[in-house]
Amino acid sequence: MRKQLIIILLLFNSFSLFAQTYGNEWINYGQTYYKIPVTKEGIYRITYQALDNVGFPFSSMSPKSIQIFYRGQEQYIYIQGENDEIFNPADFIEFYAKGNDGWLDSALFEPATVITNPYYSMYTDTAYYFLTWDITKFGLRVTVETDINFTAPSSPLATHCMVDVLYQNPQYYYSAGNGPRYLLGEGWFEYFFLIGTTIIKPLVTPGYVSGITPSTINVSVATNSSLSHHLNVSLGSAVFFDTIFSGYTAVKKTYSTSVSLSPTTDVSFSSINDIDAVTDNMEVAYILLTYPRNFVFTGLYQKNFRLPDSNGNKSLLEISQFGSTNAVLWDITNYRRIPVVYDSGKLKAIVPNGGNEKICYISSTDSIFQVNSLQMKTYTNYLTNGFNSDYIIITHPLLFTGATAYRDYRNTTGFHAYCYDVEQLYDQFAYGIKKHPLAIKNFLKYITTHYDTLPKFVFLIGKNIHSGTWSYGENFRKNTANFASALVPSYGSPSSDNFLTTKILTNNETQDIPIGRIAATTNDEVAMYLSKVMEHEGILQPAEWMKHIIHFGGGSNTAQQNTFAGYLNEFAVIISDTLFGGFVNTFLKNSSLPIQITIADTITNIINNGVSIINFFGHSYADGFDMNIDEPDNYLNRGKYPLLIANSCLLGDIHLPAPKKLSERWIFTSQKGAIGFIANVDLGYDWYLYLYTKELYKQFTYKNYMQPIGKCMCDGSQKIINDNGSVLINTCLEFTLHGDPAVRLKCFPLPDLTINTSSISFVPGIVTTESDSCYIKIIITNIGKAINDPFLVNVTRTFPNGSTENYFKSVYGCHFKDTVYVKVPVDFVNGPGINHFCVFVDSQDSIAEISETNNSACTDIIIRSNDLIPIYPYEYAIYPNNTVTLMASTGYPFIGTQTYIFEIDTNDIFASNSPSKVTGYVTHSGGVVPWSPSLTLTDSRVYFWRVSPVPQGSANYNWRESSFIYITGKTGWSQAHFFQYKKDGFENIIYNRPNRKFDFVTAPVELWCHDIGSANNDEEYMSIRYYLGAITDHTSYGPYPAILVVVIDPTSITPWKSDHGNYGQANYSIGPNKYFVFYAPSLLDNLATFLNTYVPDSFYVLAYTFISGKFNSWTETAKAAFDNLGPNNIRNLSDDVPNGDNIPYIFFAKKGDTSTAQEMYGATP
Repeated sequence: MRKQLIIILLLFNSFSLFAQTYGNEWINYGQTYYKIPVTKEGIYRITYQALDNVGFPFSSMSPKSIQIFYRGQEQYIYIQGENDEIFNPADFIEFYAKGNDGWLDSALFEPATVITNPYYSMYTDTAYYFLTWDITKFGLRVTVETDINFTAPSSPLATHCMVDVLYQNPQYYYSAGNGPRYLLGEGWFEYFFLIGTTIIKPLVTPGYVSGITPSTINVSVATNSSLSHHLNVSLGSAVFFDTIFSGYTAVKKTYSTSVSLSPTTDVSFSSINDIDAVTDNMEVAYILLTYPRNFVFTGLYQKNFRLPDSNGNKSLLEISQFGSTNAVLWDITNYRRIPVVYDSGKLKAIVPNGGNEKICYISSTDSIFQVNSLQMKTYTNYLTNGFNSDYIIITHPLLFTGATAYRDYRNTTGFHAYCYDVEQLYDQFAYGIKKHPLAIKNFLKYITTHYDTLPKFVFLIGKNIHSGTWSYGENFRKNTANFASALVPSYGSPSSDNFLTTKILTNNETQDIPIGRIAATTNDEVAMYLSKVMEHEGILQPAEWMKHIIHFGGGSNTAQQNTFAGYLNEFAVIISDTLFGGFVNTFLKNSSLPIQITIADTITNIINNGVSIINFFGHSYADGFDMNIDEPDNYLNRGKYPLLIANSCLLGDIHLPAPKKLSERWIFTSQKGAIGFIANVDLGYDWYLYLYTKELYKQFTYKNYMQPIGKCMCDGSQKIINDNGSVLINTCLEFTLHGDPAVRLKCFPLPDLTINTSSISFVPGIVTTESDSCYIKIIITNIGKAINDPFLVNVTRTFPNGSTENYFKSVYGCHFKDTVYVKVPVDFVNGPGINHFCVFVDSQDSIAEISETNNSACTDIIIRSNDLIPIYPYEYAIYPNNTVTLMASTGYPFIGTQTYIFEIDTNDIFASNSPSKVTGYVTHSGGVVPWSPSLTLTDSRVYFWRVSPVPQGSANYNWRESSFIYITGKTGWSQAHFFQYKKDGFENIIYNRPNRKFDFVTAPVELWCHDIGSANNDEEYMSIRYYLGAITDHTSYGPYPAILVVVIDPTSITPWKSDHGNYGQANYSIGPNKYFVFYAPSLLDNLATFLNTYVPDSFYVLAYTFISGKFNSWTETAKAAFDNLGPNNIRNLSDDVPNGDNIPYIFFAKKGDTSTAQEMYGATP
């Protein structure tokens, strides 16, 4: 029964402690409070002088309105002399108080009852009591008892009390396995004992009273090994319990016994070596022995005890051998202050019974603690200050200057930011317990419940140090310097900032709100980081460096190195795809040395030029990688700050005391370093790290493209847990973001296709007329969002003679850099010399881009020629002298010395037996080659002359011909010989050389058209073409559904060119083409206007589809325009023909003569 009663009380107490949902329900924001630090149990007094020293406003209230709160509950207090409603100088406040223990820590465990040691706080020994006043009511007061009739028969003498002996020696922190979550078996313990050993803990148990009620012993023993354990616990010579268990856990046992206790009682703990365990470590958390004791309180000045009810209404206490003759007694349970009288060598008091056991506390008056330190506090009501903030900054007062500047900046970037003082949060949401993580967690629950707008980000500005670790130098619980340096706390062991935001909005085990931290210790560090963020976010235009990523792969052996390299390769595949389109440089460790130093100029240059992500995968420690690079201070990457990701152990541990670790150096290096650092705070397992970062890359690349880093981490963690279960919870909790969670990688909503002169080259590099063609190599760079949408590249070539020609190439998407090769003819006749090429990327503006001004670039290339070109006298010249020096120019002016042949004759046959032909050879280097024939010219005669390099071997001559006429003393231009007309261009006229006359063309011209439905590649595009005799044209202006229209002049039988006029066609400014492009369906009304208004009667019209006619989207205007040309089935195609939208369709008619209309369409695409 006794054991059951204890369990019931524990459950009741746990319920009452956490009845407050958030912890601030006790605060009246209109009142002033005074904080009173308490570290020890006892009776405390606050004097008039102590209150006066802090400016307490005695005159503005009655002392009856004074209240004291502890753990969110108003306490029963005693105020001397308050009945006159004046706080006089001799008056004082008296109350019972005790220091902090693990009561609030239990809320960190799930369930709260599994806390390993509820008697020792994992954060601080200091509790805070809060003094205030409420003029609208009286505060709670203890009942002041006055009965000192020690001889009354209704007050039988109490025979015993129950006392607790607590043993704990919390010297070392042990974790119950990996991960930041608090589990059974975690906390502070004494040093472990080994397998096969026994430790004995002597408890001082004076005054034992036998035969009244059993004693109760409660122990908690934990293990820090994963093996099986055999534990035996004995009380004196009696075995308390014997148990076998396994894993990282704790055993908590309660046992009732009637064994008599000696003044010193031994409790023995034995690790039994009989279960084949190789090793075992166990450690004691606490021993709590409750036993019946007499009232011989030898040498005590203070004592907590529990007094059972007696048979009467009151119980008489007689305490002997107490350390003082003057004492104060409090009945804590029933809120009574009981007078104590020293009589006959004993302290006597009469305690009223209340139907239950009473917790009492007696203190000598000299041992009453005097409160000398009170700190006045007023509390900010966060429902009126910072209400609906969506960017939560939690910081320390020492950093408020820097944090306020950060808040002001964030408010200019679309957020409603507010700075919250962590010292306020301790008081409001953790009952004043400093460094307690529930201060932040409860606060976040509070605002998410009460704010209309949910927080988007939580940003912690301030250094934290681990609350508990094995090493005193690395935690704040056992190190006062570290306690002071821990400005903003984290949650768990090892510390996990992500843990602070779990189970805020949902019941998820991973973060509900994106969170990040900068481990700043000064306002200068906050300002330094803010400056970097402003630089980073101030870049509004894309740049090539933003697509660059560096991967570093480590590993201690070849197998690991290959595994890590494989992981990195998968990451690279993801990040290089849409929508991010990254370009990854990978550097892999190739040594078995623990650390391989990598400071190559290549890496330095890449980082200096800018990268978005640096990702390490390998072994590490808190200060470096196994493939180490240079210190951040040695780079020159101002304004180009990357996000570092470390898939390794410990590099995310920003919760260590000075000196600064690697992550901190990358963040707090001015105008250099990184914008964020994501890494694991504890040990990492490569497969789990791989799964985490793989999902993170997916978030960056397409799932949360352009979204803040913190959101990508938050959403990614939730996806990982949903896909893989709880096995990855620790990994998700331990990946820490050192940086602002609202910062984004430099990404953009639209693509931005760019090209410049340096990205255009030719293959081969030197182009000569010895080849019939060459390639233009075009490197297109997309510095914006990666796309798969097709676009057209147009190359316009301007020949040396000023004529132009266009070439087109369809490109199917561009992630970052794509190389396009466009084949162009050298053109032996027009090509030699300086050719000007202009490249237009997305020439149809089919892709919406960030900028349309960087889509074109031009360059020149000299096409070298071995040809010799006649230049003087110029062709068809009238020459005035009877002797002549013929001059020809080499196609390439810097060509070496070679031999050329000249011939001149009176006709263009240059027959070998011609008596008037003169031939000569000239050996000359590049440039102008002269030759003076031994010839006297005859007046008014036409002379034909030609030149060629002398061919090698059996090669043919490459003749270039010209002509002139000699007329004495005259100059000018003349075509006097019929053979001089042979180079002229003729339309519908035949150059009849044998008869030396011109004939009109009388033969009909064939019109031929070929179409393909649903064309989807360059080969099919190019096959969509028409021929009008020898005139032809093909494809379309980009890979988009369209109606192509050819208008044929009935007189010249030639097609109009696309620059004939601007009729709303897509290709007006490009080309010119020998057809008009009207996209379907967007430009079909323009097509109707073109046919109805601008095409004259009697002109022929050829129309055919490109890819698709989109007939079911035609407007009535477009359909009517074709009806006017002649009968057709356009209205019926989409309804009567399967896939009618995409079938090939050709139409021909002579405008004004509907009888000429003809059409043809396919049965299927």
